[in-house]
Amino acid sequence: MSTKLYNGIKFKSNKLSEVIRQLHGLKEEAKENVMKTFQDKESLNFIFMSLLYNKAKNENEKISCWHFERLLRNELRKPYNEFYFEFGVSIFERKNKLYGIYYDQSRDNYKMLFDRGIAVDYHYQDQTDKPEGISNRDWYFREKVWSDIFDDISCLWIPSEAGVEYRIVGVDDIYVTDEMFKDIIEMTREMEDKNE
Repeated sequence: MSTKLYNGIKFKSNKLSEVIRQLHGLKEEAKENVMKTFQDKESLNFIFMSLLYNKAKNENEKISCWHFERLLRNELRKPYNEFYFEFGVSIFERKNKLYGIYYDQSRDNYKMLFDRGIAVDYHYQDQTDKPEGISNRDWYFREKVWSDIFDDISCLWIPSEAGVEYRIVGVDDIYVTDEMFKDIIEMTREMEDKNE
């Protein structure tokens, strides 16, 4: 089996409670970063919200900001939705050390893990030579760590079900302000005008 783990990390702390506290400390900034993608009229998230509003409007003439936020959250809860926002970490213990696999659909929030000194890069891939700057010993040890972790979860192959998952930004962190709602309505009108 080929192992390609590009988003593997090693936590600097070996105490789960400390790691959870540190991850929780990222929540507000990560949420702000994600909300920027929902407020940016050029982002895919904003365009998808406009399409969702248009669909809802066609089904119900009167739709409020609060009602739209509920529709949006329901849409976000669907598997394989087209919005990009979630950020979290699956945490694993091996020999009293903590490792993790992060997922970051926003593509930028993960950098806080490194910038704040919470974790270090601990990726591994066995289909290529080791990267420069990593010793042969460290590269071999990474292979051993991830092999042991994956052997423990081999029956599942779902990291979030085998480790402790901490979701930093999720569905309930997404909100719609009155100003965003007005912008969504305006974009929907512009899209309708272009299609006429």
